[in-house]
Amino acid sequence: MGAPSLPAGRVLVPTHPLQAQWLLSQPSVVEAIARGLIEPLGSLGPMFTATSSVRTLYCEEADWMFKFSIPVKVTNSLRINKAHELRAGMVMVRLIERTGFLEVEPRFRFLQDPAYLTVRLPGGCESGFEMILRENPFSRGRGRGVICVATLTQDPLEGRLSRLHGLIEGLALNEGRSLAAVSRDWFCHYLRCAIEPALRLYDEHGIALEAHQQNSLLDLSAGYPSCYYYRDNQGFYLSQAHRAALEALCPGVAESPELFYQDAMIRDRFCYYLVANQLFSVIARFGQDGLLEERVLLDLLRCALEGWRENFAGPALPLVTLLLEEESLPYKGNLLTRVHDVDELNAELEMAVYTRIPNPLLAAPAVGAEVLREAARELRHDVA
Repeated sequence: MGAPSLPAGRVLVPTHPLQAQWLLSQPSVVEAIARGLIEPLGSLGPMFTATSSVRTLYCEEADWMFKFSIPVKVTNSLRINKAHELRAGMVMVRLIERTGFLEVEPRFRFLQDPAYLTVRLPGGCESGFEMILRENPFSRGRGRGVICVATLTQDPLEGRLSRLHGLIEGLALNEGRSLAAVSRDWFCHYLRCAIEPALRLYDEHGIALEAHQQNSLLDLSAGYPSCYYYRDNQGFYLSQAHRAALEALCPGVAESPELFYQDAMIRDRFCYYLVANQLFSVIARFGQDGLLEERVLLDLLRCALEGWRENFAGPALPLVTLLLEEESLPYKGNLLTRVHDVDELNAELEMAVYTRIPNPLLAAPAVGAEVLREAARELRHDVA
């Protein structure tokens, strides 16, 4: 059923089913309905489905995705869109565009959140109606081949192959090459489109991302990773050291001071989200599937980090040095955070409970020096 025609002065406000159920029980909403200010319309419009985030909904025919507030704790936070997050999403759209990063790095994209919709009710900053509009570049078949990294790394059903294994096996059959050779090339493509640009964005502009598996999409329409998409307007960390430059570039950033953090804290978070959560999980999936030994992939990663470090001069330099030299790495303790009942989105500096894990990059090399030198050369250039 399509959207109804609305009388003048009325606006259609979409809600998530869980959100709508909660809203209809809130006294302020009940009162607004009784006064005729709000009129519940029930289920309308085309079918939407959940994305990798249960509260972000997608429709094949829609130009926008909708990110809703829901009265549910996911992992360790109540998933409610805060007023400052609505503003921050719009600010970050302008900031990313003004850096010029998207023009020089076409393989690294953002799913922008440039607008929001809510209902103002007396009694608080948020009414519960807060909804973010996220651009949808994947409508009408344009998303074929785009896969969430979490989908690639998750354990397969019993008796089935993982998504990553099936992908690598298909490429190996088409190319007449071994699983190990294809895996190695696939991993190098992945590093170049998903990992190196994220580090360079932080190094050059002081912008770090909460780039964990669920926030990361890969375009695998050609088999090998050709483009990375980052999603989540709640997952930006701006370097305090770059504050003056970022505010000069985009004055609106000054209205979202909560986005700025000290680089020491950013390093811990970025190290966990980008490397430990996303990158190490990809490596683990290759190893668990028997496609390529984890130690070989760690060698390739170490070569890449050493090469990138030569060109870094900003905040990514100490981060890469940490990865290459520290005995242990920061790691977010989601279970510890939940046990201590910490809602990180409401905690000071949105700080979860962190612990440390042994650094797997310090293990002895699994392949010879000449192989590593060749890999280093390849990682500095695009594979045709």
